[in-house]
Amino acid sequence: NKQFIAAKEHGIELVFAEKREPRSEDGHKLEIAQRDEENGILVIRHFRIVKGTSLIETWTEVCNEGRTFVEE
Repeated sequence: NKQFIAAKEHGIELVFAEKREPRSEDGHKLEIAQRDEENGILVIRHFRIVKGTSLIETWTEVCNEGRTFVEE
């Protein structure tokens, strides 16, 4: 089984879903997606290196793809 359990908190179990490395003219980007199938949660971590700088930009997307509201 190649799935890696990345986190388990508050009843949410994130499992590695995929890695993407899209390229653009202004730099290089890495996206790591994790998913909790049971609760319908998708988390995507973004890392972007801006070409010609030492800047690394990061941000996180959290998407509720399930049918219910998720409370903390």
